[in-house]
Amino acid sequence: DVYDSCSTVLTELGESIPVTYTLSESSEMLEETLKMYEELGDKWLKGEKTDDKTLHTTLQFYNVIVLASLFCKSFSMVVYFTCKAVQLSLHRGLCERTPLTLLQFTSIVTKDDNAVLCYRIAKNAMSLRERFDVEAQIPELYYNFYGRIAWRFEPFQA
Repeated sequence: DVYDSCSTVLTELGESIPVTYTLSESSEMLEETLKMYEELGDKWLKGEKTDDKTLHTTLQFYNVIVLASLFCKSFSMVVYFTCKAVQLSLHRGLCERTPLTLLQFTSIVTKDDNAVLCYRIAKNAMSLRERFDVEAQIPELYYNFYGRIAWRFEPFQA
């Protein structure tokens, strides 16, 4: 099963995988992640790309476990995984998995009270496309940005 495989690999990479995660815990983690992003913001986005292959691999498995969790875990677990991935990138740097990580995060956690910030994060993620080789991720990037975020703020194009 995809979830168990990702969980095993992430654990081997040093990540902790909780068995359960409550709604209040996920709300706290979301607020913490948004605060971290706002504190690092533009400075972090303009930072150097990292050559950390472990970060790339870890984010790749987080991207997959987020999707798998949508089908077999609570929404709190989905929020946990997407927040963990963003926090990991905020701490360790930018890599080619960062744009998708940020877009997954915003597409999952956007609510009316944080929509403007999440839209800004999503736009910043899309701007990172030019710095990385993300050709293989374009469908997922566009789906998450245009299909799940941008429609709230941008007019539809004919």
